[in-house]
Amino acid sequence: MQQRKVAKATARVSSANTYEAIARELHGLKEREWSAAYAGKWLRMSEANLFPYIGPLPLDSITPPLILDTLRRVEKQGKRETAHSLRQYAGQTFRYAIATGRATADPTAPLKDALQAVLVRHAYSTRWRTRFHADGGQCSSVMADTVPR
Repeated sequence: MQQRKVAKATARVSSANTYEAIARELHGLKEREWSAAYAGKWLRMSEANLFPYIGPLPLDSITPPLILDTLRRVEKQGKRETAHSLRQYAGQTFRYAIATGRATADPTAPLKDALQAVLVRHAYSTRWRTRFHADGGQCSSVMADTVPR
């Protein structure tokens, strides 16, 4: 009888310590602080890309290679920025779990340099020109010319 109670309690605790359960708890806690757009994006991206692979796993069984494999799936689709965002979201979840005593380490920390860099395209630089009136030479407006690289 006592063993059954212990087994039930252990099962309850372990199901509450899955990645998805902790992530949803964090989302519920932070939802009021975050903008509606960010909160929606955070949950949507986690549901689509993280929960199917690491969601049902207990936090202690999630390792850096497992998370990296999950993020590489996103990278292979050409979504580098999304992969970086997902690493950040997973890190937030693990740091919350550490703060609440349900995890001992953040397996996303070593992955910082493991992902491909996000491609950045800067806008053309601008060169300002002053236009003058033909009569009198007073400044009438300022124009910007784009200078391609």
